[in-house]
Amino acid sequence: MRRGRRKSSEVWSFFTSPSAPDHENKKTVICCLCKEKLSFHGTTTNLSVHLKAKHPSHLTSSGYEQATSSTVGPSAQSAAKTKTTQRMISDYSRPLMNQHRAAKITSLITNVITGDMRPINLVQGRNFVKLINFLEPGYTVPSRQSFTRNIEDNYCILKVKVKNELAAADNISLTEDLWSSCRMDCYFGVTAHFLVNDTIQSRVVATKQITESHTAENIALWVDLLLADYEIPPERIVSVVTDNGANIVAAMRLCSASYNWQHIRCVAHTLQLCVHDCLKNDPIKRAIGAARRLVQHVKQSTKAMSEIRQLHQSTRTENEPQNFDLIIDCQTRWDSTHDMLERLCSHQWKIRQYLSSLPRTRAAILELRDGHWIVIQKLIGLLEPLKTSTKYLQGEKYISISSVYPVVKGLCGKYSEIDAADDIFEKNFKLSMHTSLQTRFAEVLNFNNETPNLFHKSTLMDPHHKGKYFTHQNKVMVRNAIIEDMGEARAARPIVECQQSDIASTSTSALSNLDTILAYGKPRDSDSPHSSEDEQGGCTLEMEWYNKQKCPETDTITWWNANKANAPLLYKCVKKYMITPATSAPAERSFSSAGLTSAGLRSRLTGEHVEHLNFLHCNMDKM
Repeated sequence: MRRGRRKSSEVWSFFTSPSAPDHENKKTVICCLCKEKLSFHGTTTNLSVHLKAKHPSHLTSSGYEQATSSTVGPSAQSAAKTKTTQRMISDYSRPLMNQHRAAKITSLITNVITGDMRPINLVQGRNFVKLINFLEPGYTVPSRQSFTRNIEDNYCILKVKVKNELAAADNISLTEDLWSSCRMDCYFGVTAHFLVNDTIQSRVVATKQITESHTAENIALWVDLLLADYEIPPERIVSVVTDNGANIVAAMRLCSASYNWQHIRCVAHTLQLCVHDCLKNDPIKRAIGAARRLVQHVKQSTKAMSEIRQLHQSTRTENEPQNFDLIIDCQTRWDSTHDMLERLCSHQWKIRQYLSSLPRTRAAILELRDGHWIVIQKLIGLLEPLKTSTKYLQGEKYISISSVYPVVKGLCGKYSEIDAADDIFEKNFKLSMHTSLQTRFAEVLNFNNETPNLFHKSTLMDPHHKGKYFTHQNKVMVRNAIIEDMGEARAARPIVECQQSDIASTSTSALSNLDTILAYGKPRDSDSPHSSEDEQGGCTLEMEWYNKQKCPETDTITWWNANKANAPLLYKCVKKYMITPATSAPAERSFSSAGLTSAGLRSRLTGEHVEHLNFLHCNMDKM
């Protein structure tokens, strides 16, 4: 007789076979707990399902719970001898979680994705889910699609908040730029700058994916659509800051003709164009080319980097950084040429010692000549004022537009001054830089048609500068133009007197070497006394009061917030003209975060989701 296969599954502790003649074909079994008949076709799957559905209280950690001897057959009685303490089903179920707490956790995870620029599929990661289950066992991580919907909802909510902020602002300044992602998708970025509660605010309002041609007409149309989307009347836009690209300059010319906006070319970008003009000199080109070739070799060779780092660690002083690294210049990165040369010179002798260990033919190709080192060292000193000016003017948390005229004029004065110790190389560089500054900043330096522009007005309204960088004739001209604007402000809206507040004690963050540059911009007659008749000619009481105030120790906006009650009409002009950034750096910064958003692990994002994520990341403080 053939013996049947041994029944080893624990399921059979709860089921028995019926006795003949009921079980003629042996295709049914009986549950020992409820006496229900079930079909059996060689597998215990349906038997396990029955136990889980009908008798969950008998489940154990291994899958089943042995029944008591009083309710089961002989096979269950033998198993009952080894059974452990019975555990309840609540031991295996997750504790209930408050819905409000679960929603808060979901919101915080969404903020991690947008704020820290993490890929959305982070929530599907096995170890991330384990971490959440350990920290909060009762919380179930929603799906990736749920977080995508949360991001879209947060974008709509935050966009409404930004709209309300812009609606409350009397005047707005924009910065604009175009950018291409790693997938070569083009984006049009716009940031808005305004005063809210006497505080400068900056908001990223658009990172739109663009598929049309980048013509001036299309760019002007995109700006119009953006204003309509945010319900911003064009007359509330005071100025637009862009780089010097021909298409975007032409687009702003169209907008200025339609809405009378003031187009400001990015001061930092224009300064870099002046630098590029001067670096075209043959000796400079050869020295920078040799330096770039050496830096590329070191950065691309693991052996070279390892040996120089060992030399650096063995000879490092307390003032030197712990890690060694070199910088390669990039034509579109501001001051990168200065930084490359400065870092190379700081490690000059370590690099020379490494080159001496190479074969002579290889070292001869990489080694810089003594003449190259001399040119590089002189270039570092000649480019330093430009780097200082660029670094200061690209800030967006403080007023920078009022310093453009003094800084540019100071740079012109500094590079026009020829020292007796200057050699022919330094003289030629200074002459070339002075010529380039005069040419490219003609709009800033010149008073065409006796009409002061935004640079001149903002400089006079800055209590740190006032009129000390103007000639007396130009100072009177700018003052009269501001008085005319004050009259328009009075006619446009009645002035509500404000309570005067205390001046904040925050100290100014101006650099000492920047003050040196500004000193070159003062004309000879700026400090000479003028008659009281000249000072009062055509001047209102507010302007007279302002002219008598001493240079404050606080920053510009803090000083004006404390003194706006003394000159409410002049303060309106301050709010109109001083909100303009000096550079397009805010738009550049928004593209830096957009590049991290759409790169690497998130390269499959749609243009719409890139905009949502970048908008939430850059405006996170409003969430």
